[in-house]
Formats: sequence, structure tokens, C-alpha cells
Amino acid sequence: MVFVFNSPDSRLPLALSCSLTDELLNLEAKKWNSYYLELVERAELEQKIQRRRLEQRRQGIKPTFDLSEYVGKYTEPAYGTGTVKMMKDRLYWEWGNFAGELKHWEGDIFELQHPDRRINGVLLGFQIEKGKILSLRWGDTGIFR
Repeated sequence: MVFVFNSPDSRLPLALSCSLTDELLNLEAKKWNSYYLELVERAELEQKIQRRRLEQRRQGIKPTFDLSEYVGKYTEPAYGTGTVKMMKDRLYWEWGNFAGELKHWEGDIFELQHPDRRINGVLLGFQIEKGKILSLRWGDTGIFR
């Protein structure tokens, strides 16, 4: 079964193809429209948050730790494992086919530099608690621990 859509910015084709697949395979119907609408709303909220971050960015706030202490593997159950590496005194993020330099943004937040415009500029923030790095948040995608 193949579905071809020419609408990369809409979730409607995904919802429609999932609904049709459920129907064709006699699966229990799910509310795919609601599911994808929620994803879109979350993405819009994240964009709003990122715009607010730009407006509120406080330059000059240094990271909590030396850059080498951010190095490690971070895992998110649905998306797998991403790795922060250090090369030539710079941090790099590798996750699946995505790889790029992490430029310091503010505090424990870094901006991904990547040629793909869909992910270039995504902010990755490390959550710090009691002197330890607990997790890494990738834009609106998820929290890696």
C-alpha cells in the first residue's frame, strides 16, 4: 500500500493515510486527526516558546560546567540515543542521521548548527539539578536522559 501526498507542511495526509490503513487492515479506528492536531499544537507552542527565548535571551551567561562534562549518551525511549561529543574544544550532537555543532546559546542551552533548515537552530537544553546533568531536551521532540 502506498500513499503519495504533495503537502509537506500538513499533517492531514498522515492522518488520512493512518485512518485508511486502519480501515483497510480492519484495525480498531483511532482518532488520527486529533492525534496529529495535538502534535501540530505542541509544535506551534514550541515555536512560540523559541520566539520568546530569542526575545529573552540573556547573552553572556556561561554554561554551568566545562564543555567536556556535557559529553555523553542521552536516550529517549521513542527516538533512541543521541550522543554529545567533543571535538577541538567544541560540542557536537549526533542522533541518527543528524549531526552538527552545538554552539553555546545561554547558560546550559546550546543551538544546533545543521545544514537542514528544519533542524538548524534547534535549541538543546541540559537540565541541571543538584550539580548533575539529568537530561537533554531537543526542541519540541523529546527529553533525552
